[in-house]
Amino acid sequence: KNEVVDKKFGDYSLGERVVLFLTESEWGKQKIIHFNNFFSFVKLLQKFKMEQTLACDTIRTNIVGNPKHIIDDKKLLRGEYDWRVSNTDVTYFKWKDNRIIHLASNFHGHEKGVVQRKNQKGNTIEIRTPKAVQDYNCFMGSLIVSRKNGGIFWIH
Repeated sequence: KNEVVDKKFGDYSLGERVVLFLTESEWGKQKIIHFNNFFSFVKLLQKFKMEQTLACDTIRTNIVGNPKHIIDDKKLLRGEYDWRVSNTDVTYFKWKDNRIIHLASNFHGHEKGVVQRKNQKGNTIEIRTPKAVQDYNCFMGSLIVSRKNGGIFWIH
């Protein structure tokens, strides 16, 4: 909550200000930033897009800006997903693995991918997924840029 962060990014929430402050030096450098849902806001992904910085993250379901008309959790089977694109080109995904996962990205479209999982018998199987999930799983933890103020961000 220091004054520098507050003044520079005053229109953003505390979580958003922390992410912006810690990643500002990487904007416009052809990098992709991944972060978890504690810091995730649609407005933040829009800001990164304006700054020519790619970002993908897990997102909480109660965040302002999330789409309202998306398939109900109970109707999705493992490997199924739904997605929506906002008028600001932020794509929102709801994917079912063992549980429902929500992601948002300012650069992924509706490309498909696969991830490997174990089934109930212990055999490895491939599960259909949005490419955003595949990339998020691949790159989370690849390079920790900062642990300042308890925030952890991965940039590749």
